Amino acid sequence: MWMSRLYPTYEPNTFLVSNGLSTIAFALPGALAAERR
Repeated sequence: MWMSRLYPTYEPNTFLVSNGLSTIAFALPGALAAERR
């Protein structure tokens, strides 16, 4: 959770975070979304 507050981002919608609740279920969709950017 602290990573989402301290990680520097310079453009909107460029930091994808799973919110710490479902890390394993977030891995594949998160990787696909990051690849599309």
